[in-house]
Amino acid sequence: MAFVPDFFGQALNGLAYGVLLFLLSVGLTLIFGMLDIVNLAHGSYYMLGAYAGLTLISMTGNFWLALVLAPLGVGLLGDEATDQPEAQHDGGGHPNSGNHGDRLPEMFTP
Repeated sequence: MAFVPDFFGQALNGLAYGVLLFLLSVGLTLIFGMLDIVNLAHGSYYMLGAYAGLTLISMTGNFWLALVLAPLGVGLLGDEATDQPEAQHDGGGHPNSGNHGDRLPEMFTP
């Protein structure tokens, strides 16, 4: 007899989680759309920030310290990554590549 309440509880949890993912995706779409950014490196930095935060929480046990230090550390890492000079390309490469590779470094560096 516990099937019906469990089913509706799980359905409500699934609906709430789906709405949460929808709001997250719409927010990121609006942010990146307004900034006119198509940059794959932002996802990498978000992931690095999450891992840095989890590592700091597991090392210190303090959420608030990790919340402050992880973004600062990943921000410094990103700043150092953008200070490096871009590689010079001589136009070589695959004959069918055309000019598509010209914008590729822009997609991977913020």
